[in-house]
Amino acid sequence: MTVMHLGTRPTIAPVHDEALRKKVFIKYGLSEDFWLGVGTIEPRKNYRLLIDAFCALNDTRQLVIAGGRGWLESDLGEKVAVMGIQDRVKFLGYVSDEELSVLYSSCFAFIYPSFYEGFGLPVLEAMSCGAAVISSSSSSLPEVGGDAVLYADPCSRDSLIEKMRLLASDRQLQQELRRKSMARAGLFSWQAAAQTVLRVYEKTLHMKPWYTE
Repeated sequence: MTVMHLGTRPTIAPVHDEALRKKVFIKYGLSEDFWLGVGTIEPRKNYRLLIDAFCALNDTRQLVIAGGRGWLESDLGEKVAVMGIQDRVKFLGYVSDEELSVLYSSCFAFIYPSFYEGFGLPVLEAMSCGAAVISSSSSSLPEVGGDAVLYADPCSRDSLIEKMRLLASDRQLQQELRRKSMARAGLFSWQAAAQTVLRVYEKTLHMKPWYTE
């Protein structure tokens, strides 16, 4: 078996254009230093845990969730209202790659508590934009994030709260994770993925047949 890691989309990149950043902030009513979640709104992405942890943390930052509607989570807005945090939680729906790049580049931290991922492209995208990242410790995500990411148990609200509180109280740690994210993301590229595929083809072409006529 050969593992081939993905690269980031070329349309996702760090944003330094202050005018573009301001435009996106105004459009969505964003404040500085928000927590960010990205992905289709569906059970696998574990947004309920994220919202519960955010509410319990009682942090003054916004929680911004970008992603189209999926399935079985149509009542998340009602959940947020019942919890009394509707003024601090923003569901943006689908956003363009340009807007997503602004969100990754501007957030206080990107949080991805997914139960399961085949790869976890949003984590790599966030790191490529220099975001501090808190990720689920499940499936392939630690392989992507390495030592540049804080990990939480996707089945434990307390575990996620602990990591969010740690980051919220330590700006130096947040800046350190941002630096590590950029370095870690640099290890992944589509050129490296293509080279891996090429090596597999070359190895396959030189293999002896397993059958005889």
